[in-house]
Parts: sequence; C-alpha cells; structure tokens
Amino acid sequence: MATFTVTFEIGDLPGTTFQRLEGLVDTGATFTVIPRPILEELGIRPTRRGTFALANGQVAEYEIGQATVRLQGLQNIVDVIFGPPGTGPLIGAVTLESLLLGVDPVNEALVPVTGRLKPL
Repeated sequence: MATFTVTFEIGDLPGTTFQRLEGLVDTGATFTVIPRPILEELGIRPTRRGTFALANGQVAEYEIGQATVRLQGLQNIVDVIFGPPGTGPLIGAVTLESLLLGVDPVNEALVPVTGRLKPL
C-alpha cells in the first residue's frame, strides 16, 4: 500500500487552539501519534499508558491523551499517542474510522466511507 501525507489540525479538547500539521496516513497504526512538545504546547495531558508494537518488532509503552482533530472539514475528539520529540505526526486507523474516512491508495487520498453497524 502506498503511503502519503495529508494536512490536518490537532487541538486542545475545547477546540479553541489548533496547530496545523502534515501527517503520514498509516492504517497499520492504531492511534494517531503527535510529538510530545506539540501536545504539551496545546495543554494536552496524558490520561493513561498503552503498550504498542513498533514497525521494527520492538514493543514500547507510550502515554495516551485526548485531543481534537480536524481533517477534511471534519472534527472529532480522539486518542493520541505522545510521540518522542522529533518524530513526525502519524494519523492512525482509529482517527480515520472515527471521522468515517477511508484510504484510496491509488489516488493517495482520504475518502468518505459509510460506517458499519452490527445488526441488532
């Protein structure tokens, strides 16, 4: 699958302060990763820790918090990983799914998708 970047905004929980970022779309990642200094500048604090498998096979623990994300005219509160300083922003599957966005790898674009519910 092709990888590509998109412009998005990450903000505080009230949705009053945002920072525009360029992020790698990665449906293989569970959550969105934002460098710690950016999250701290926005006043976002960790609420828990989680264990994650990295691309190189290692397992590491990271802090998780909540932030407001804006992407393609859509906005939602999502879980974000406090990434190490110097790492690039990464947009994970949970963020995309919460905004009902899918990946078009041929055109390297995000596209609206219909959500799915399990029949009652």
